[in-house]
Amino acid sequence: ADGYAFDVVALLYLNDSATCHGGTGFFRHKETGLEGFHDLAAVARVMERRRLDKTELLARIDADARHGDRWEQTDLLQMKHNRMVVYNGRRFHSHVLAWDSAKRTSARLTFNMWGRSA
Repeated sequence: ADGYAFDVVALLYLNDSATCHGGTGFFRHKETGLEGFHDLAAVARVMERRRLDKTELLARIDADARHGDRWEQTDLLQMKHNRMVVYNGRRFHSHVLAWDSAKRTSARLTFNMWGRSA
């Protein structure tokens, strides 16, 4: 483990059905093609191909983290009352809001758990 992300994330949606909107999205970094740090072989290939060390790769991903145009959404798990989503925390992910929905003014209520594998 590199201390950058948790191995396992569990997210429980607590909003009632009337206020659910959006969900959890998973993303691919356009420049590198990486979908996270869970696939160590893919990370190694990107580092070798681009001649980057681990610190440089992390810095590049971090610099792009708040620029939506540098990412491609690969999957979306819709928010639904009492739905629990469990995923590898090393995958690139973020909450996704339904901007075209009147429900978006409601707070997003979740219970989050995370941990590292042994």
